[in-house]
Amino acid sequence: MNIVVQPIAAGKTLDAATESNKGMIHEAVNPFQMVSEEKIELGGQPARKLIYTGHDVNSKMEVKTVEAIVIANVRQYTITYITLPDRYPKESAMIESILGSLQFISDKK
Repeated sequence: MNIVVQPIAAGKTLDAATESNKGMIHEAVNPFQMVSEEKIELGGQPARKLIYTGHDVNSKMEVKTVEAIVIANVRQYTITYITLPDRYPKESAMIESILGSLQFISDKK
């Protein structure tokens, strides 16, 4: 699992962040096929969950990826879990448990 945290531009919406991430997926996974995209909640915040398959451009292996995108505390959090497609059914409950456990703590003092 990988978590990337980056500042978010003023006014950037979750939809815009999701579309931006989708554009970057093609650079890392090619060919790329979206399996599902859904609105979810992470840590009490609206989020998007993408599930997609394709070949990792570096390893050339076929992978299945779960990517969650959420905006909280003026930051964009992108949580990514990559696995082999045949392992996904065994790991999906664990992935959902991890995503369900996320909390965002305000850094305002």
